[in-house]
Amino acid sequence: MLAAAGWFVLTARQVRLTIEPAPQRVELDGPQPRLRLQGRYLLRPGTYSVQAQRPGYHPLEESFVVTRMQDNVFHFILTERPGIVRLACVGADAAEIFLPGVRVSVDGRLLGETPLEEIELDSGPHDVKLELERYRDLETQIDVEGRGRRQAVTLELQPDWADVQIETLPVSADVLIDGTSAAATPCRIELGSGPHTVELKADGFETWRRELVIVAGQPVSLTGIVLEPARARVLIETDPPEAQVLVDGAYAGLSPVEVAVEPDQDVLVQVARDGYEPERRTVTVGTGATTRVSFELTSQMGIVRLEVVPLGATLHVDGTVWGEMPPEIMLSAAPHELEFRKTGYTPVALTVRPRPGLTERVVVELQPIMTRPAGGAEGRAAGNGYPFVLIGPAAFTMGASRREQGRRSNETLRAIRLERPFLMGTREVTNEEFQAFQAEHRSGTVGTLALGGDDRPVVQVTWDDAARFCNWLSARDQLPPAYAEQQDGVTAVRPMSIGYRLPTEAEWEYAARATESGPLLKYPWGSGYPPRKKSGNFADQSASTILGRTIPDYDDGYAGPAPVASFEASVLGLYDMGGNVAEWCHDFYTIYTYDAREVAVDPMGPQRGRHHVVRGSSWRQSSISALRFSYRDYSDQTRDDLGFRICRYLTNVEASNEEQDDK
Repeated sequence: MLAAAGWFVLTARQVRLTIEPAPQRVELDGPQPRLRLQGRYLLRPGTYSVQAQRPGYHPLEESFVVTRMQDNVFHFILTERPGIVRLACVGADAAEIFLPGVRVSVDGRLLGETPLEEIELDSGPHDVKLELERYRDLETQIDVEGRGRRQAVTLELQPDWADVQIETLPVSADVLIDGTSAAATPCRIELGSGPHTVELKADGFETWRRELVIVAGQPVSLTGIVLEPARARVLIETDPPEAQVLVDGAYAGLSPVEVAVEPDQDVLVQVARDGYEPERRTVTVGTGATTRVSFELTSQMGIVRLEVVPLGATLHVDGTVWGEMPPEIMLSAAPHELEFRKTGYTPVALTVRPRPGLTERVVVELQPIMTRPAGGAEGRAAGNGYPFVLIGPAAFTMGASRREQGRRSNETLRAIRLERPFLMGTREVTNEEFQAFQAEHRSGTVGTLALGGDDRPVVQVTWDDAARFCNWLSARDQLPPAYAEQQDGVTAVRPMSIGYRLPTEAEWEYAARATESGPLLKYPWGSGYPPRKKSGNFADQSASTILGRTIPDYDDGYAGPAPVASFEASVLGLYDMGGNVAEWCHDFYTIYTYDAREVAVDPMGPQRGRHHVVRGSSWRQSSISALRFSYRDYSDQTRDDLGFRICRYLTNVEASNEEQDDK
């Protein structure tokens, strides 16, 4: 026995077991013999199992291996049992009544609807959300004791409605809430918080209507309402529609229109529309009845004599092709859009309004399209390598016809003649080029989308920033500045110098819309919507995660701005005139009035203003209106989709060389 004991002492190892928190009961299984000495065990090498128990904790059963090393230390942790929560929901309007059907979510996970059985939750704080129709959502936090303990939690929901008391004379009027019949007066109804339309209807009486904004818990009283006896109504229709309507001398709107009138009395109805004979009629309508009055308007006609050179132009009237030019046409005495087209010439559009019985004379001289293709400006660049093409002289009509889909009211037609040839930047100025001027500039981000790539167009620049960049580049290339610093900011030099500047609005639109022959471009890709594949960087499907509205089934491959010149160039060698980023123009913004007799020569816009013109669509835009080349915008702020390109007039030497080249 002594030998066996000695052998055990020599071969056994000291083992220290710790368990947190301290268990009430510990059992050890494994090879025999075992000896416990003051919190330590004397165990022979081998595999053992320990079991421990403590109220409020899960039982512990773990294995461990004793090795021949001198010190064997093992640490175990008891896991708390979850707490048991019984959740009850009551309404603040009736605190003693438990609410069934309340949706209960804990820590973002839907557990079900009340009444709920006991819920097991780990100890500690938990986020609870309660949802029930007609009550406000409740988001709160509960603290669970855990360790198997039971606890009851009662939460109170606040009503999300208010009582509305309605009384009328006569009684029994039908009450409609948001167009749905709800009760008959007198009544008390509950309406949820927010806006509602209340209508009261009774036979032989006018409908009473009011817009209410219900605040939860604040009762509304609609009492003492006296319904007015029903009036007569007359429905006025005209062919064509949109004629001005007068009822007993008072303006009633554009046809078709329904007007309330005094019953059983003569009512004078008058209608008038540009280009048509005015008409009038007297009607009598009985109480509560509606009488339809229809007018078929007779056109007033006038003659328009056309004198157009060169011969052979085609005529479009209000968007409809009339074919080869007749010497004169007869039109209704209303405004009409005329457009004259001939291959190789810039189209001319104007508005005429014939006068009945008279002849209106229209004289138009079409201007040949004179452009310089990209190859004509090969090798032109600023000192920093920024490339240009030479454009002009040219004549064209800015703006859009009133009948063009997507047209905005500021796109007035204007006859333009660009007499001075100018250099236009083939692409937008990049972040790298702008940071050479202003090193601290950052174009920023949109969400996780970075806008500051070296080859991306610079954005988040003010108009003044762009003008100062032009002056900085002029100084580098020893050209006179195009802009001057004033106390209230940067202003244009007048007369304009040959230094670098932003393109005028007229230059920008002509450069964007010019074609080798035929009509001006409507969109960057041509005439129809939506855009063709890879025709520019617009709000496409790749940007759907950061933009609310995109072009269906169009993917240009870039969620934000693309590297400049990533898409096909125009016939003039220009990139991204549509798409990528919108562009600052030189001009102050204004709305021009139409004058068919006026031709603006090299216009540079008003001398003063607050906003500057912004032209061209961007990676954020997808609408028919914004993607058109005639779309006009303005701003006095920076934007994450607004950059610029630069222009300048030729020096005298350059202009002389161009004349020699032409010869």
